[in-house]
Amino acid sequence: MLALSTWSTIRLAGVRCDNWQVWGICIGIILFFDPLSILSDSLWLSAMAVAGLLFWFQWFPLPARFAAKKSWLLLHLLHLQLGLFMLLMPVQMLIFHGISFSALLANVWAVPLVTLLTVP
Repeated sequence: MLALSTWSTIRLAGVRCDNWQVWGICIGIILFFDPLSILSDSLWLSAMAVAGLLFWFQWFPLPARFAAKKSWLLLHLLHLQLGLFMLLMPVQMLIFHGISFSALLANVWAVPLVTLLTVP
């Protein structure tokens, strides 16, 4: 909630920040209000997942011919999950001492379900 509130405040105030600056500000605000969260695996997983998304879509965007069409939704999801899977491998190895290859396919199904149906 702190990160979402921080992002919303930045947007509503009209402050011009790039995505990486907003990410850094959000991490800073979270650590300011809850300094012990630096010891939490969930902070590191969440922060690295958002950083991975920013990096993936900045450096490896989906080609324009696929990005513009809604009929390529499964390709969009696979592109997203492949990026997260590859970029979060080091964090997974450090925290969980292993990698789950089935997570790639499970997340293609679970992330849209949770994002679009469960959370709202």
